[in-house]
Amino acid sequence: MKTPMTRLTHLTYVLIFSAIFNTSAAAECFPLTPGEVRVVDGDTVHALGEKWRLTRPSGGYDTPETYSPKCYAEELLGKKATERLRELVEGGELVICTDGERDRYGRFLGHLSAQGRDVGETLISENLAQPWPRTREWCGDE
Repeated sequence: MKTPMTRLTHLTYVLIFSAIFNTSAAAECFPLTPGEVRVVDGDTVHALGEKWRLTRPSGGYDTPETYSPKCYAEELLGKKATERLRELVEGGELVICTDGERDRYGRFLGHLSAQGRDVGETLISENLAQPWPRTREWCGDE
């Protein structure tokens, strides 16, 4: 079984290889325990010593903001999405996959599955997230 440091080292090598050869790395997946994941909000976690912007295998997803919401409804829904992601993470059997890409804020892009199901897809199916790009605003017509 790989330790968290071994997985982090492996992730580092994947990123260095893709940077040197200017290629996209093949997706690498890392099993995690609930204790190795800290939920920030509905689409952001800390894991393997890094901050992750969660995506889905079929593309991105977005949850309502919790830190700078545009309206009270967005704040409430953002808190529900965050709490639901915590529940999914606490359920265990976690795997995070990435090709080593980062977003404009330096966060790794990766999809997280809990008990074999992508968490983004779960949040979307429960109306706590939208596929990216969003088709509607969280605060209604603005």
